[in-house]
Amino acid sequence: MNSLMTNLNNPSTLLAEIYRIYDDFSTPEASACRKGCSACCTRNVTLTSLEGSCIVHYLNENNRMNLLEKVAEQRHEPRFRPEITLNGLTESLARGEEQPEEVYPLEGKCPLLENDLCAVYPARPFGCRCFQSRRNCCETGYADVDPFTLSVNHLFLQFIEHVDAGGIFANLTDMLIYIASQANLEAYDDHSVRECPAPFIRNRPLSMLFIPPEHRDGIRGLWSKLQGIRVPAA
Repeated sequence: MNSLMTNLNNPSTLLAEIYRIYDDFSTPEASACRKGCSACCTRNVTLTSLEGSCIVHYLNENNRMNLLEKVAEQRHEPRFRPEITLNGLTESLARGEEQPEEVYPLEGKCPLLENDLCAVYPARPFGCRCFQSRRNCCETGYADVDPFTLSVNHLFLQFIEHVDAGGIFANLTDMLIYIASQANLEAYDDHSVRECPAPFIRNRPLSMLFIPPEHRDGIRGLWSKLQGIRVPAA
């Protein structure tokens, strides 16, 4: 992916621009998701360290750092802990390797929920932003997502991981507990993460897209916009 033209000097501003491009693509009116619907807001959310640092900054700027105590209280609760990132999975599938059997606990609300509302909604990670269903999940028991939208979501998830290739990937609870220390937060701010302790895994640069052939022409315009992102240096 040598053609990527992204300016990484200000990754948080870049992340906001990525979100803006996705918002221009998405059509909330076509979704059954509404304010107060939190069926998919579980402890299984995963994110990059870039997204985690943005959440911690948001909490700090809004005097809500006390929410991190609520997150820490759930450190022993069951939750999904990924063993491979999406870019890593894409490379592994291309090599024909056997994939790890990952376990997704089914129960447990996200620790950042307050009265079924997201306490960090403006700073929520992309995995939450892109999770929309065409039908009410509470009625069907599952999310009904358009296949092309799934491909677009994969494109953005891969790109965000690429932007944070110097960082780490983990469950939201683990990430926020770890990143909340000043030393770690500063490391993510200057994009110079060195450690990758368990249960974290290293983000990988984007080497190929995880997009089925029938959707490749459709995502071309979005891919071009992502490649052309320019943000002012910090």
